Amino acid sequence: MSKTVEQKDHELPRLIGFREVRRLCGLSRATVWRMERAGIFPRRRQLSASKVAWMLSEILRWIEDRQPVLSESKPENSPPESKPIRKPSWLDRDDD
Repeated sequence: MSKTVEQKDHELPRLIGFREVRRLCGLSRATVWRMERAGIFPRRRQLSASKVAWMLSEILRWIEDRQPVLSESKPENSPPESKPIRKPSWLDRDDD
């Protein structure tokens, strides 16, 4: 039995804890906190003095909004390309 549009409109929003956020996003607790503070990740909801949760719909929307990584482009914060390691010149000297 499939749900009708009217039934879907009356569903309650689903709240998820950090373990589920981590499973869905792959981000650490500290990264989620920093991204929330910067306004680039959905905000948590305070449910009680010691319990927080996120709206599943907001987390899924955030995931969908991420741009795919192109193999040709480097991420903005990637380290500079490394230079080849050269052998020190003093190793080439003949002291004979």
